[in-house]
Amino acid sequence: MASNHVIAKRCRRCGKLIFPENLQKRCSASILLKQHAFACATCSVVLDYNVAEVVENVPFCNKHYSVARWSVEDVTEWLQQVGLEILEDRFRDSRIDGKKLLGKGFNEIYLKHFQLSSMDRKEFQKQRAKL
Repeated sequence: MASNHVIAKRCRRCGKLIFPENLQKRCSASILLKQHAFACATCSVVLDYNVAEVVENVPFCNKHYSVARWSVEDVTEWLQQVGLEILEDRFRDSRIDGKKLLGKGFNEIYLKHFQLSSMDRKEFQKQRAKL
């Protein structure tokens, strides 16, 4: 006897179930996402499945893709360029790479942990917003 049981998969970004009738195309990196979840992880711009750039199963727009690929050393080099050398050791010790730097919760989580002065915090947020 044939089973009518359908196995649903989960969206890798939001974790919600995706039933077969609602499956969207896979992007060039073959990650399975619901349509609402296929947006840049930084700026939330909706992305085209055929041209999206993905870093570790997280989609980014063209603007944020290059930063998302930064290594820890690239991030510390950027800190030097923008005059925030004071943060280099803290970022290096915490292994902050481009993907973490662009994360939506980065400001609240890491900046509190780093115990920055309000002036350094504001300058960092200003420079990060330019990325």
